Amino acid sequence: MHEKKSDTGSLLESKESEICINNILRSMVGALIVIDQNGIMRTVNHMTLALLGYERDELIGKSIEMILAQKQPSRVPGVPDLIDTGFVRNLELNYLSKDGSEIPVLFSGSVMRDKDGTVQGMVCIAQDITDRKIAEEALATEKELLSVTLRSIGDGVITTD
Repeated sequence: MHEKKSDTGSLLESKESEICINNILRSMVGALIVIDQNGIMRTVNHMTLALLGYERDELIGKSIEMILAQKQPSRVPGVPDLIDTGFVRNLELNYLSKDGSEIPVLFSGSVMRDKDGTVQGMVCIAQDITDRKIAEEALATEKELLSVTLRSIGDGVITTD
């Protein structure tokens, strides 16, 4: 009877863990993708679907390269770090949406290993940085305009704070 009770307990823990994980995935504000060791997407959260415009069944079972604007991951900056350390943080990459538009994201990834250290896949988290990129471009334009204006003025200019 004691053995049966522990089986029920582990089943309950497993179900509770699944509920907990699903709640975490639903509450995330970033796009989360879990890929296997071959780069095949196994899990995506709702933010990934909203960001990219796909339905879940259009992504699950497909290669991560389907959504990468950079088609050769080995040439993506930071991949050597990922291979060496098992994680990479804050890479600026572009994802491809279903309509073909590029979406700039701040990407972080962590390798998943089994108890023997064998790579099983990777957890990828990305935050849409489109608004930040637009603001950076506007700031660069304003800076250039100011620079051109100051160079064209014949008189001296003094600035103070």
